[in-house]
Amino acid sequence: MSRVLACVPHFFRKTATDSGMAHGSNRDSLEIRVEQLSYCLRNLAAILAPVRFLMGSPGRIGHEQVEALPQRFEGDIVVVTAPENNLLDEVSFTGFSEARLWAGPPRQLGYQCRRVFARHVGQYDFYLFIEDDTTILDPAFFRKVAAFYRAHGDEYVLQPNRFEIYGPKAHGWRAYLDQPAFPQHRAPEQAGPDELKLPD
Repeated sequence: MSRVLACVPHFFRKTATDSGMAHGSNRDSLEIRVEQLSYCLRNLAAILAPVRFLMGSPGRIGHEQVEALPQRFEGDIVVVTAPENNLLDEVSFTGFSEARLWAGPPRQLGYQCRRVFARHVGQYDFYLFIEDDTTILDPAFFRKVAAFYRAHGDEYVLQPNRFEIYGPKAHGWRAYLDQPAFPQHRAPEQAGPDELKLPD
């Protein structure tokens, strides 16, 4: 059984002054942000649940058979957030393992997640940093990541592509990584090596 530590930075300023719009944390309404955070945490908990089930029937209509399947991955979810600037009380889902409060600047929540990882080095097989408005939809995500590293080793980095829905009720998708958006904010493209390796 492989273990995963998922760390979710979360911030939502509830006061009207200095709404945090520059950071994107308050771009959506409170209701939408509650829905996004709930969706993120529920999907993580489902993927990292200690058991999963297969439902089916022996050829007839209905689900008369439920079979427990062995789970290859389980883990813990840590939400790193700011005191009083979060939606944890509004979220009905409480399946995360721990909430850590950070009283410093909200922009440093991601660095606090790195500190969580540093405290737990060697205790988990995989470490996941995921934003509070993002989720994993593929139940085989960690199996695929593990297969990649078995095939290619630790000197390569797998960067999953990110797709974003334009809002909870929309049908459009936005893809990241290879999108040529905002060219004025990027350095000019330069030819690089065919393979990138992390330094020792």
